[in-house]
Amino acid sequence: MANRFFQQFRYSLEKSVVDLYCDVTVGATGAPTKVVANSKGISTVVRNSAGKYTITLQDSYYKFLGCEVSIIGTGGAAAAPQFFVVSQAVTNATTPTVVVQFSNSAGTATDPASGEEFILHITVGNSSAY
Repeated sequence: MANRFFQQFRYSLEKSVVDLYCDVTVGATGAPTKVVANSKGISTVVRNSAGKYTITLQDSYYKFLGCEVSIIGTGGAAAAPQFFVVSQAVTNATTPTVVVQFSNSAGTATDPASGEEFILHITVGNSSAY
C-alpha cells in the first residue's frame, strides 16, 4: 500500500485513515485544472464526458472509505450541485482511480460551470488491520 510518512494521531476506529484532497478549477466545456498546491496525493484529473471526471491517485491503498465534495461557485447557484461516486479502484497498484459524476438539479449529467471550482476530500484506508 502507500508508502509515505503520513501525519499521525487521528482518533478513529478505522486503522491508518488517509485523507487526500483534490482542488480543481473548471474552464470552458468542463475542462479541469488541478490546483497542485492544494491537491495532495492526486496525480491527475481528467474529464471523461459531461460532468464525469476520473481522479488518479499517486498511490494505491487498501480500501476506499468515502468521497465528499465542496463546490465553490461564481456567485449564483452552482451549475452542477449534485455529486456521486461512479466507481473506485484504489487498490489497483498501477492506476488507482476514483470516478465522480456531477449533475444538475434535474439529475442530468452536467459539467460545473466555467470559473467554478470543486474540492474533493477522498478518504482511504492504508491498512488491512481490523
